[in-house]
Amino acid sequence: MRRRVIALVAVLLVVASAVWYGHAPPRSAQAYQSRAEETAEALRSQARAAELWVRAAAAGTVTRQAATVAIEDAESDARATASRFDRWDPPPELASTRTELTSTGAELVETLTRLRVATHERRWEDLPEVAGGLGPLADRLTGDLTALRRGLR
Repeated sequence: MRRRVIALVAVLLVVASAVWYGHAPPRSAQAYQSRAEETAEALRSQARAAELWVRAAAAGTVTRQAATVAIEDAESDARATASRFDRWDPPPELASTRTELTSTGAELVETLTRLRVATHERRWEDLPEVAGGLGPLADRLTGDLTALRRGLR
């Protein structure tokens, strides 16, 4: 019985530390840069996923309900990702990284919001036009990610 309690406490400590690490602010320039890379990667993925769902909905290969849920999820995920990164204070040498990434994140969230609203208003024919900004945003995030990985930002 005692071993089970000890094992349970150990598991709880590991889980708590993993949750803390995932949400704790980065404490060094290297940690901040790593979080910026993760953020750019996640935002790019959300933009590309929404783009795929719009194409699939336009082609009629998925149901409109599935596309609506996927777009809602992409918006929610992008909003949470951008918001979490925005709350972290960068080291002085990475202030421009924060500015650029939060700006791009805000643009992505705005585009996904317009896309979600269009699905809720059943303006399916407008989705490709509304989603037109997703590709350039994803490309910009790819450039940001490349620059971050090369240490240029």
